[in-house]
Amino acid sequence: MEVARQGQTAVVRVRGFADMTETGEFQDQLANLAGQPKSLIVVDMSELDFINSSGLGALIACHRTAKENGGELRLVKPKPAVMNVLEITRLNELFHICQNIEQAVKPA
Repeated sequence: MEVARQGQTAVVRVRGFADMTETGEFQDQLANLAGQPKSLIVVDMSELDFINSSGLGALIACHRTAKENGGELRLVKPKPAVMNVLEITRLNELFHICQNIEQAVKPA
């Protein structure tokens, strides 16, 4: 996982798997970013191969905390397998999903 910050925008690049063994750091980093007032958190999922309930839980918690602090969470280009999980859980209706980082960092 890599985090690049520019002002109140943070781009988080995740790779590989977001499962129980990897989610701790992911969740901690997202919680820290979401706790900042009016932050825009962009999670680049283009290299994420798998996500399970613990990874989804981290995203949901981040979304909720960011929203409470006047911020927003946006997801970028989930791979088909990850998008399938988002659709099955109907989280694709909760999260703002963008096709690329440039689109995600633009003001809504």
